[in-house]
Amino acid sequence: MHKNNIIHRDLKPDNLLIKKGAGLEHSVPFILDFNTSVRSELMSSFGGTEHYLPPEVRSGKRTEAVVADDLWALATLIGEMFLGVGQKVAKGAVPQQCLVSPLPEALLEVLIKALAPDPMARFLTADEFQKAIEAVLIPTKLEKKLGLIGLDELSCARKSSERIRNLIIDELSGDNELPIPKDVRERVAVIYSSISEENTRSFDIKDDIVHLGPRAIPAVLENAYKVHQESKDYDDIVIALVGLAYKDLKLLERSISYYCMSSSFSVRSMCRTLCGRVGIFPEALFELLRQDNGLLLANERAELADLCIRYSKDPSAILALSTYMGAHPLLL
Repeated sequence: MHKNNIIHRDLKPDNLLIKKGAGLEHSVPFILDFNTSVRSELMSSFGGTEHYLPPEVRSGKRTEAVVADDLWALATLIGEMFLGVGQKVAKGAVPQQCLVSPLPEALLEVLIKALAPDPMARFLTADEFQKAIEAVLIPTKLEKKLGLIGLDELSCARKSSERIRNLIIDELSGDNELPIPKDVRERVAVIYSSISEENTRSFDIKDDIVHLGPRAIPAVLENAYKVHQESKDYDDIVIALVGLAYKDLKLLERSISYYCMSSSFSVRSMCRTLCGRVGIFPEALFELLRQDNGLLLANERAELADLCIRYSKDPSAILALSTYMGAHPLLL
């Protein structure tokens, strides 16, 4: 927010919403109510909630909105989460009884600095504040000797678990099915459902899909019939799939081969669009063209012929295509 020159000036519990967004495994905080925000520092603002404003603002010494206002409010919020509302952040402070783990003394020191009376003694940027908090979460060498799990170990464990799970899915799916994890399929369904709820959407569809990773490619193609081809959402979906294709081109080719014979024109169209964007022409597409079973419209056959000429790596495909085109003058 600050990197985009926006100062909220009224961060407080009422203006935070914890929500799980489309394509996310965990909940994230959304900041609400920007009525008192300003676009840059040193603009006067008389908004805000007194309890969450720094002392220099409450005393009237400063009316301009600066980054320090949001950082003070954030530190106050974090202190309240650990200590309770109305409890002073200070050495020896007693944490809330509902906390499962004890309050790290180092975190308390970070909050004491963030809430220092002197503005210059505090953290000056959100990045600086964030790094100080994250440093507290990383276990010390002694803690590691005691067998406590750190952030790096947790991250490694999650990646290993994901890799094993994907191997199992691949093995069970076989050659004639596409490996789509159940949770990925469900998240893709949520993303597509948000297309019809544009006014309430909180996430960017393109980012949502990219966040899911290459495993989302077949699920996204499968649901392409739910979006209009002339819409921006359709373009964003294609851009996201192209980005994922560079991470797993084989899965994209398998997905196109599987869905190119879909009864949905939109799904078939997205398959062809992706071929043109990535520069591929799976063999299944030529078989679809050669069989000519009445599924394709004339413009679709013409588009497939063009893609075959441009991107097919099979030397015999062009000769076969020429023979096919001779029997179908509409393609000439």
